[in-house]
Amino acid sequence: MAKKTLHTNYLKPKDYPDWDAFLSASAQATIYGKSWYLQALQCQFKILVVREEARIAGGIVLTRNVKNRFGNPLLCKYLGVYFGAFSGSEYNQETKRRKIIQALLIELEKLPDFDYYFHPQFSSFFPFDPKFENRVRYSYWMRLKDQSADNIQHQFHAKLRSELKFADSQEYELVKNLDFDMFFRICQDSFQQKGNAFPFTHSFLKHYTAHLVKRKALQLYGVKDKAGIIMAVAGILQDQATSTLILSGHNSEKIKRGANEWLIYQCIQQALKTSDYFDFEGSMIPEIESFYRKFGGTFVPYLNVYKNTTRRFFTNRLRSFFKK
Repeated sequence: MAKKTLHTNYLKPKDYPDWDAFLSASAQATIYGKSWYLQALQCQFKILVVREEARIAGGIVLTRNVKNRFGNPLLCKYLGVYFGAFSGSEYNQETKRRKIIQALLIELEKLPDFDYYFHPQFSSFFPFDPKFENRVRYSYWMRLKDQSADNIQHQFHAKLRSELKFADSQEYELVKNLDFDMFFRICQDSFQQKGNAFPFTHSFLKHYTAHLVKRKALQLYGVKDKAGIIMAVAGILQDQATSTLILSGHNSEKIKRGANEWLIYQCIQQALKTSDYFDFEGSMIPEIESFYRKFGGTFVPYLNVYKNTTRRFFTNRLRSFFKK
């Protein structure tokens, strides 16, 4: 049997539906790499694929971040290399994945910089050495498939269950299809109350949410008290593979005990109807990490793969210095 050859090319926009279909069937299935999601972000992007004959066998989305460097844009958690489904032994499958990476590297090594967060299901870093390095980041994922709401709540920390029990006694109400301006205002206030600048303009976030709500890929939720006051909000990306807590906030002056916890739990219950997993999106900030950990999700590592440039070297040295 003739050996199948691999070749690379950048996709044209007319081929994006083929990429989206490929991505849905990938082991790294994610909404973030879909062409229509990237269009909602209004970011520059191109898609480099490796074909085996005419079939897409693997590929990578190359976007630019807010610093105009090749990296993840805001609201785009996982990118990196995606693989198709391969048959045969695990040894042969891994060999195929490594060949795909080697084919991609011919183009990736030409880039002036490279700094991406890869999907947790990516574990084939070996071919990237020695010009690339990686560091591990963490998120929390909760398995929803074949789970009941009772089984999920059983995994919660005792203090969280106590907060939810109190919240139930307060007759909080879940608001679906929350008004965008209310969502924006509470998220913005929540950032600013912590002394942080809100990273999104009203026009950008409105375009983003409208685009994704229309595709039924994003749901805006809120929790209100008996007086009708919205106390906290959450934006949930949703597809069959994973529902993700993409953005949230609360009104520090109006929030009541257990309201934020109750809202997240309601979002999880809604995700039970659509997705196999719930991704809390994690955080390296200790108090935020501790809050999400109470929900009992699995600690999931994922790789930040970056090119070891001179700029990156000095950036890391400065970061280490200021940490000390």
